[in-house]
Amino acid sequence: MLHSGSRLLPTGSHPPPLQLLGPSLCNSSEGEVRLMYRKGWALLAYLLLEPGRNHQRSELAALLWPGLAQAAGLTNLRQVLCDLRRKLTQVIGPGLLLTTREWVRLDLDSSCPLSDLQWIDQLAQGECAGIDATASMQWLLECGELLEGWDMEVGDQFCFWLVSTRQWCQQQWRRALERLRHSAQQAGNWRLALECVRCQIQVDPWDETLHRQRMTLYTAMGQAQLALASYGELEDVLQRELGLLPQRETAELAGLIRRAGELA
Repeated sequence: MLHSGSRLLPTGSHPPPLQLLGPSLCNSSEGEVRLMYRKGWALLAYLLLEPGRNHQRSELAALLWPGLAQAAGLTNLRQVLCDLRRKLTQVIGPGLLLTTREWVRLDLDSSCPLSDLQWIDQLAQGECAGIDATASMQWLLECGELLEGWDMEVGDQFCFWLVSTRQWCQQQWRRALERLRHSAQQAGNWRLALECVRCQIQVDPWDETLHRQRMTLYTAMGQAQLALASYGELEDVLQRELGLLPQRETAELAGLIRRAGELA
């Protein structure tokens, strides 16, 4: 799972203005800006994940206040939108949140990510140019799940959306970590690549492809004994927990590393 904590913007030392992976934060140059309504965070997350789309006000009201009559739900939505527009203007500037009497839309510039949701998606797609790899790794280690700690009463439709979207975020987190590992390995940054693999193994402990990657990285760093120790730990855990032996590819890799060490 993703981990909660303070987060770094991968391209520098400042946090992204809009953070929803973990404790929800909205940051301006003068500090944190608080939304007046907790459902404002839910609305912001929903709009951020479907930017450029005209969302009907009636649909948003039914999504967030399913137990209310439509008129009451629309009134609540209007209040939340008013506060959200004011805070987004304060943090980012005007023109981000567009509304009419019928619909609501969030306009985002994909070339300049304003939220952690945008950034993790771009990194997962392999858009790594110009990023600070070390800061990116730290950010991936510390970010949390979408709308962490959410406990507001909403209907089944929003709950289903939140569960499925959290799963999507988790998948993007894994892809981003894999992209970062590949980028680090291509650059010969073995330590960062090894840290990426370590995190991946924590999430997918039975994926032997990851264990083989770790063994290969240890060997590339001239630490064949650590590679073999890693294999030994995997062998013990598989036997103890699952009653299985390592896959043939993994055992063969260990054999190659062992024989190379004997010849050195």
